[in-house]
Amino acid sequence: MLANDVTDRINAEAEARRSNEMLEAVIDNIPQRVFWKDRDLHYLGCNNAFARDADLAYNEQVYRRATEEKANKALDKVLAAAAGSKVKCEKVVTKDAQPWEGIIGTARALKCDLIVMGSHGRGALGALLVGSETSKVLSHSSTPVLVCRA
Repeated sequence: MLANDVTDRINAEAEARRSNEMLEAVIDNIPQRVFWKDRDLHYLGCNNAFARDADLAYNEQVYRRATEEKANKALDKVLAAAAGSKVKCEKVVTKDAQPWEGIIGTARALKCDLIVMGSHGRGALGALLVGSETSKVLSHSSTPVLVCRA
């Protein structure tokens, strides 16, 4: 029974991916400028026409810029909370094609005693199907990892 459930989910995800690729192709090739934001009004992406007008090489730069801004705001909150509790804390930003590798590499380079990460609590099957940066760090890190449910 579990094998059928997994197969159905894998097929549904493949169909959703194909549908998403078709939508991206349409959005990227229409002449109108299109961009999208999250509920907090952070830019998440745009089509090629918008990227050209914004002097960006491609629409992923909009996403990267917005992601960096969002990450910096979140890290600044952590710094403020740590300072308020008189806990020594340093903000470090790393960019890596595989986030889990960047996290482990940074922890190793800074000789960290502990890596603290959040988890969405999707469970083992969800992590297996979707992948999880936290799971990958847990699997590959020699540094202890503390996981907090987000």
